[in-house]
Order: sequence, then structure tokens, then C-alpha cells
Amino acid sequence: MKKEKGRENVEKVKQYKKVIEDELKQHCSDILGLLTDHLIKNAGNCEANVFYKKMKGDYHRYIAEFSKGTERSGAEDDSEAAY
Repeated sequence: MKKEKGRENVEKVKQYKKVIEDELKQHCSDILGLLTDHLIKNAGNCEANVFYKKMKGDYHRYIAEFSKGTERSGAEDDSEAAY
């Protein structure tokens, strides 16, 4: 009985982790879109441009931290390119 309850809890945690990762990925993608489509293009000076590109690298790094496989390596490459 106790073992079954533990398995159920593990499954619930895995499902909840997936939900959180999906939400985080969506928020990061939204911010990356804003940075790429608007902020970096319209940066008024060099300081702002550098700040936005660093921010872009940070958000790609955030995605890489919880991703796996090719998605992770892609996010790592994108992060490095932005930095």
C-alpha cells in the first residue's frame, strides 16, 4: 500500500514538473520573441543593445537548464551566439 502511494506521488511530481517546464518554456519564448523582434532591433544605443543581447543569452540559458537532448544543445548554441 505504501509503495503504491509512493509511485502515485512520483507520477504526480513528474506530471507537475512537465507542466512547470512547459510554462517556463512558453514564457522564455515570449520574452525571446520580444527581444528579437522589437527590443534589439530598436535599441537606441550600444549599451541598450548589449543589455538586450545579454538578456537574450540568459533566456536561452534558462531553457537549456531544464531541456534535454537536441533541444538543450540548440539552446546552448543560441545562448553562446547571443553572448
